[in-house]
Amino acid sequence: MKPGKNRYPEVQGKTVEFIETCTQPEGASVAIRFTDKTNIGFLFTSPMIKLHDATLTDISTGDYEMIKDYTGAR
Repeated sequence: MKPGKNRYPEVQGKTVEFIETCTQPEGASVAIRFTDKTNIGFLFTSPMIKLHDATLTDISTGDYEMIKDYTGAR
């Protein structure tokens, strides 16, 4: 995987069913499940990773208006 931002065009247009995050002593993971029962997962193997924030924002106007802050929801 190259450094910087990465896009995953195979998931474009899919409908998300749910997003699941998991932290464990050996690292963290993010799983995004789609309604067609496919899944894209990200595994971070460094135990130093800590979720800083998790937010849902409206970007339709370009202002990133906060809809929900999940950061304290753990």
